[in-house]
Amino acid sequence: MEKITEYLTRCEVGEGQVRAWEEDIMLPTYGIGKEEKNPIFLEKRVYQGSCGSVYPYPVVEKIEDVKSEKKYKALFLENEYIKMMVLPELGGRVQMAYDKIKKRHFVYYNQVIKPCGTYRALDFRWYRI
Repeated sequence: MEKITEYLTRCEVGEGQVRAWEEDIMLPTYGIGKEEKNPIFLEKRVYQGSCGSVYPYPVVEKIEDVKSEKKYKALFLENEYIKMMVLPELGGRVQMAYDKIKKRHFVYYNQVIKPCGTYRALDFRWYRI
């Protein structure tokens, strides 16, 4: 088990207690490439349900090939049964939800943050891959 996973799944509350806190964590993240100022016009594109024109916004067509550690603000919620981590910077995504009784994640837990798809520069959507 990786060091970050051991830290995140460690139990820190007793029976009948509930704890909520905010903490900065470091997660491996694939960055986004440079904005394409003159993208191909994608008005009739069909890519994962996307539609519409991208003009006047630049488009990001490339994801970096190398991941690097990035600091995220994480919100944690924990009781005697579960521990959850939410990343508000990524739209409030539940990044980790751990069942302490069964000792397993009940929401898929990807230890790497990676964007996917073609983006308008001001409208990033982050998904787990």
